[in-house]
Amino acid sequence: MGRKLVKLSVAVALSFILVGALLCLAVRNRDTFRYVVFRPSYSFSSDHALFLQQYSESLDGGYVPGGIDEFLCSRLQFPTSESEFRAIVYFYLHRCCWHTGERFGHVPDTTKVRIIALLVHDLDTLGQTRDSAFILAEYLRLDGNLWKPRFDGADTVIENKAEPIAGALDDASQLFKRWWESSPDWQTKKRISPWQGSRFSVHSLQA
Repeated sequence: MGRKLVKLSVAVALSFILVGALLCLAVRNRDTFRYVVFRPSYSFSSDHALFLQQYSESLDGGYVPGGIDEFLCSRLQFPTSESEFRAIVYFYLHRCCWHTGERFGHVPDTTKVRIIALLVHDLDTLGQTRDSAFILAEYLRLDGNLWKPRFDGADTVIENKAEPIAGALDDASQLFKRWWESSPDWQTKKRISPWQGSRFSVHSLQA
């Protein structure tokens, strides 16, 4: 009985120490604390797409913390499945480069090619959100050197309100696909905008 009581006391003491350490970490470094909580939750999730969707909503427009951004980008390079790869790409797609982390634009070229190939494959299913795919691809092509990007040329301003131009996204999609199919060499495509010479472009706002 005495030994069990000692073991229980030690377990309780260790629990308090662990909780105290986590609270201290949470106060001193919120990003590190979020990563410590995020990683096991992500790893044990049975549905990465749903998990990342809910996590994105919890950020409420904020940026992806550095440790989590680094982790997700490493998973992009070495995913456990095609569904995990797709889930992470769509996580960044829905954030549309406004609130990504700093790491995403610097993933290896082989990963960039795989990401854009997925965007091209899914393009016709994205409907009115195709401009987000264009922005994401351009963000990768330019190694993340875009700040608060937007896609220009697909809408017009009527009475101080932006209105979509009929067929504009279809035209932009055709140019995007033509650019992707123009060469098997990524370095060749990387030097040329998909919409070079057209009215379409991805515009980076100035600070």
